[in-house]
Amino acid sequence: DGRFVVDRARFTRPERSAPSLSDDVVVVRGPRGAQQPAKAEPAAAPASPLNARIDIAVDLGDDFRFTGSGADLRLAGELQIASPPGGKPQATGTVRIAEGTFEAFGAKLAIERGVLTFHGPLDNPDLNILAMRRNQDVAAGVQVSGTARQPRVQLVSEPEVADEEKLSWLVFGHGSNTGENGSGLGAQAAAKSAALGLLNRFGGNKLAKGLGLSQLSLGTSEYGLGTQQVVSLGKEISDRLSIGYEQSLAGASGIVKLTYELSRHFSVVVRGGVIAGLDLFYNRRFD
Repeated sequence: DGRFVVDRARFTRPERSAPSLSDDVVVVRGPRGAQQPAKAEPAAAPASPLNARIDIAVDLGDDFRFTGSGADLRLAGELQIASPPGGKPQATGTVRIAEGTFEAFGAKLAIERGVLTFHGPLDNPDLNILAMRRNQDVAAGVQVSGTARQPRVQLVSEPEVADEEKLSWLVFGHGSNTGENGSGLGAQAAAKSAALGLLNRFGGNKLAKGLGLSQLSLGTSEYGLGTQQVVSLGKEISDRLSIGYEQSLAGASGIVKLTYELSRHFSVVVRGGVIAGLDLFYNRRFD
């Protein structure tokens, strides 16, 4: 039992996680001349050296900072952390975002309200966050509610406007009717920018894996849809066969492609859709 005051703390989260091998990678041999150890049984987890009841109060103080995932925050507040012997810690209390900024949809927003309320697991507080971009005709931003495990994000504005207008003001600082030569394409460009930002933030490969796909990305077309942005989806059917699809963000253009690996260096791609055809590729790696 006791109470602690944090004098100074710095937490930094990398923008991207460390690289790791995919599930289908198998190491067949080690360095030349090295013997491969026999497969060992997994060791049992060591017993925890601490098996005590915990009941402490933690005051975050005036210099508790977190940076990462687009956020730069100074946190304040107090938590009561309790845990039975051998159990998981539970927290009660409130943490406030005293000051900070957050990058969302390609724009840096000032956090005007940030409250994290704990009444259970340390990793799942209730969220009440408002981040805005002001000093423009329409103030736009994002409001986050729900919990850390199941957050709900919605666009907000002052005064209230349509969602596509909120997005345009948020990303570009002006309405959609003044974007891209006044042609009304600003909101469309904002949507593209937002989608690119979200994929870069969460990682296309991780998102694809959650959807049962092998690949999910945004970029330019590889097969003749011009320089317009496309969504690319891919799924491996077998070690040699994969299927993919490209859909233009600017229109209804789409391409289906079937890729078959003939050998280590040769592959054939059959395309159908607005641009049909057959390609034979030769790939060779030079180290």
